Formats: sequence, C-alpha cells, structure tokens
Amino acid sequence: MREIQETPGQVTFKSAWRDYFKGYFDFTGRTTRAGYWWAMLILMIVWFMPFFAIQG
Repeated sequence: MREIQETPGQVTFKSAWRDYFKGYFDFTGRTTRAGYWWAMLILMIVWFMPFFAIQG
C-alpha cells in the first residue's frame, strides 16, 4: 500500500487529485479528505455535462 502524504494546511488541487488516484488504483480505498472531495467535484461536473448539453 502506498503512503499518502497528507500535510497540514492548504491542499492544492494537483496534490489532492494525485492522492485520490494513488488510493484508487491501489484498491485499498485510502485517500485524503481533500483528495476525495476534489475528485468528486470534478467527476460530478463531468457526469452532468452531457445532461446540461442536452437540455440547452
């Protein structure tokens, strides 16, 4: 299992995204809290783009 380096303070988008996928592809389900929420935000935007494109 890879160690996720969670440092105190502000987590950047890049580091959160990297930490999310380190835990995702390791199949242990480990990531930082910021990594999870940044990834969910981006994935929700990507998932809803076709819906809004169809509506518009």
